[in-house]
Amino acid sequence: MMNNCFSMNNNLDFKKIYEYGYASQLFPEHISGDEIKSVMTLLEQDYANVWVFEFGHTPELMKDKNIEEVSRIVFDDSHMNIFIELAKIELFFWLPEGQDHFVIFGKKSVVRSINSRNIFNYSFDEYIREEYFSKDKTEYLINIQKQFKIE
Repeated sequence: MMNNCFSMNNNLDFKKIYEYGYASQLFPEHISGDEIKSVMTLLEQDYANVWVFEFGHTPELMKDKNIEEVSRIVFDDSHMNIFIELAKIELFFWLPEGQDHFVIFGKKSVVRSINSRNIFNYSFDEYIREEYFSKDKTEYLINIQKQFKIE
């Protein structure tokens, strides 16, 4: 799935997410290991496939990592691009390197279930209204929110 959702420049392509009929939700800041654990536990997923890579490099696939290993990878490699796949339920996480947001996408019912549990306490709507952002930064965040908020 990872190769199917990215453009040639290793950016997640919201148009491809839409074409698959998936929902997606943008969240602020970087996902924590505890949040990953909460999502995987909620969805009864014990294992995930994880790709880690730096911009311009070939992604390294780490197959069938357990909850603790996924949590550790998210922490240890937070400075890199991370793509997490919960293949059995078609749920994916995109944590882009150097960014202050991440995207969860997949089956609509699964994304709705995650949103209804309030695992992530800080909404992207609240985040983009922070006063300390420059006008350009706020416009950038609004634009990516429009692209990746697919219900």
